[in-house]
Amino acid sequence: MHKYKEHTLDHYPYCQTHVKDPIQNYQRHIEDIPPVEPEVTEHTVYGYWCPQCRKIVFPAVLDALPNSMIGLRLVVFTAWLHYLVGVSVSNLVKMLSVISTIKISAGGLTQAWKNLASTLEPLYNEIGCKAASSAVLNADETGWRLNGTTHWLWCFATKKLCCYVITKSRGSPVVKKVLHTIFKGILICDFWGAYNKVSALAKQRCFYHLCTGIGQSG
Repeated sequence: MHKYKEHTLDHYPYCQTHVKDPIQNYQRHIEDIPPVEPEVTEHTVYGYWCPQCRKIVFPAVLDALPNSMIGLRLVVFTAWLHYLVGVSVSNLVKMLSVISTIKISAGGLTQAWKNLASTLEPLYNEIGCKAASSAVLNADETGWRLNGTTHWLWCFATKKLCCYVITKSRGSPVVKKVLHTIFKGILICDFWGAYNKVSALAKQRCFYHLCTGIGQSG
């Protein structure tokens, strides 16, 4: 338990008679979110002269992206709500202003997300490299709408990692960009022709497509 509250009476609610000692009690457990208030922290960052480098060096501030006044928790949480849950930018701005009284513009949010993407891009590229060098890899693609236009969501996954690529193309250049022309492991995929343009140690076709013949003409 985080908190405890006791509820007592000093008079009866209907007749207003003064009450005596209680004769019984019961417990209720209520789970709720706490009130959310913006937390503004002033960071004083000290610079130190390095005689070896011949310059002033400062410790890194890890609570926000460089030159940003929006904290990382807010940026990551809103990015999750927008890109994964599907909450629109305008509704996020409204939610923040009502729930936590944080005033932020739609442009400020999207710019923060772009900075977050730039920061995470090298790490995501590393995931793609690990996928391309894995022993066994599952690959598939499906339709994906962006602003009303059809794109393709490509998925390259192992048991421990997953690399997504969203592009207008459903052709072999996408597969070659991720796996190059030779994949040294076992590639598990369907019969879509784009996968045939990449050589692999072995290719395991999807059992459902193999048994039904769906997609084999591709």
